[in-house]
Amino acid sequence: MSARRAAATVALAGLGAGACGLTAQEPPPIRAGVAPQPGIYAPGVDVLHYDVEVGLGLDTDWFEGRVDVRVRLLDDGVVLPLDFTGLEIAEVRVDGAPAPYEHEAGVLAIPLGAYARGSEPRVRVRYRGVPDDGMILRDNVHGERSAFVDNWPNRTRFWLPSVDHPADKATVRYAVHAPTAWKVVANGHLVTEGAPTPPDAIGPPGSRRTWIWEVGVPISPYNMVIGAADLEVTTVDADALVAVLAEDERLAVLEFDDVVGLRVAVGRVLPCSIVEHVAVLIDLD
Repeated sequence: MSARRAAATVALAGLGAGACGLTAQEPPPIRAGVAPQPGIYAPGVDVLHYDVEVGLGLDTDWFEGRVDVRVRLLDDGVVLPLDFTGLEIAEVRVDGAPAPYEHEAGVLAIPLGAYARGSEPRVRVRYRGVPDDGMILRDNVHGERSAFVDNWPNRTRFWLPSVDHPADKATVRYAVHAPTAWKVVANGHLVTEGAPTPPDAIGPPGSRRTWIWEVGVPISPYNMVIGAADLEVTTVDADALVAVLAEDERLAVLEFDDVVGLRVAVGRVLPCSIVEHVAVLIDLD
């Protein structure tokens, strides 16, 4: 197996077809993988941090999300252009107050003209629906529901409102409410492991636990990934965490040195704290 194929398997191993069930006012998605135009991608804006909350269900193909985006304004009269497509927007707020917005052609435009250059407003977007791409909510090869994110190269916008361009890096925190039997893995470091989910948490109803991961160094949106399923999670050493599907005996685990070599081989040399925890699935076929 080539290193490139193995890297793709990290996000997608064992996924199959699933059913749909949520009816919502979801706009049609834009086409995936369209390269951005040359030049400054989001003028006047520098995203500093994403605080992401995701609610998942056991037998659903929809999810609910909420993100607080903290930005630094590099100019006056800025409009924040968040890439976002195919999901229903329930609410947009700026520093806690309801805010006007326009959502067209895959861009959620939020005016920030009331804020001067140098300000750092916090923009909240709450949303839900059946993702068309990016977050894969399907049954795996064993017929068990799972959720894996595959953002490459610019498909973060299909599940997370973001400035979906590698030039605008930010720190990120994920709070994921997942079914009780599941485990949640992500890049970064684990802050909370499977705590009881509050009854009023976002997402489908049911018995769930909450996992929190944090990345303390700025990363590109396509690196902001999570995986949630019935997983067996093993700590290889102090710097690596490996996860495989709980029922799959055809998957091999890479040692940490091999993982680093794999990431270098595919041209993605990352800061050490990002490689701190790695979920790796390698299909022997």
